[in-house]
Amino acid sequence: MFSYCVNLRRRLYWHFYQVVETAKVNLRLSFLRVLLLSTRRKPRFLLSGWYGRTGNNLQQLLVALLHAKCYSGIFSVTSEQLAAAGLDDLLHPFCVDFSPDRDPKIDFTSNFFHYTENLFFHSSLKRMWFLEGTPPRRECLIGKAYIEKNIFCLAQKHLAPSLISRLANSSPQLVLCLRAGELRNLTFDFYVTNPLYFYKILSGMYDSVLIVTEPGDQHFLLPSICQFFASHKIVHVDYGSRHHAFEILTSATSLATSGVSTFPLSAALLSRNLRHLVCSSCFMDEHLNPMMLSSSNVKVDIVDLPGYESLWRKSSPSDRVDLLFDYHPGLL
Repeated sequence: MFSYCVNLRRRLYWHFYQVVETAKVNLRLSFLRVLLLSTRRKPRFLLSGWYGRTGNNLQQLLVALLHAKCYSGIFSVTSEQLAAAGLDDLLHPFCVDFSPDRDPKIDFTSNFFHYTENLFFHSSLKRMWFLEGTPPRRECLIGKAYIEKNIFCLAQKHLAPSLISRLANSSPQLVLCLRAGELRNLTFDFYVTNPLYFYKILSGMYDSVLIVTEPGDQHFLLPSICQFFASHKIVHVDYGSRHHAFEILTSATSLATSGVSTFPLSAALLSRNLRHLVCSSCFMDEHLNPMMLSSSNVKVDIVDLPGYESLWRKSSPSDRVDLLFDYHPGLL
């Protein structure tokens, strides 16, 4: 009983802390929005640092550019910044100024990744929720609706021209980005990986596939996925050569994802070749996601996996191996 009371008091403390701190964050961001809109001062948006790997880094750049667009400001990235993230093989330095006839009068610095807030309760599978000790993290002046509406056109117009591309020809073959890396141990509750059922559906759409994955311990489902297709090819690309994987993905006319991941979605947003994206309903709307392509000329097929995300998050890492192989909507 004593232990229960102590745990309850700790949970209540953190809930109260997070409610208060979230309100303070929202108040500060609201004040800055009002300041920028009322004073009509041109803002310069500055990147404070990098967050995660390539897909996340490209999300940062796109969200920063959307800030500049929304507030008629300026955003730039230097060669030194790109090198620090290992993006110098992928992008040229760039500067985008949405009000070139005005001088910047105010700076806004952020890492431009978290444009939504954590949830206090487990009421949505599309967002991460607060854990004890987790502070509020939103750091953007614009929200999800504005980002999803504008990000594809902005990516095509203002970031795609900065790509360093070495693959000129588009690929008619289905390209599957099979995320492995840190998911090999299946311990990440929010980074859901698609079950074998998804790839069975995918093989009904395409006969052959080019699978792009990381070297080392292979994805649990890789041998089974290969058996679904009449022909397949596997390309292993390590973290140091991620620009090569990105070039393969952006050359694809048909692209498939393997679960929650910003990397293939960033390629989809920047691709000039993509015509068909296949993904599952397992994605997070606080990341780059397929809804951002909904107003483009890319056909998006979302394979529904009813109940799968909930089963994933409720299961242990050891149970998730069986879940990957055994899940089927008809068995629920």
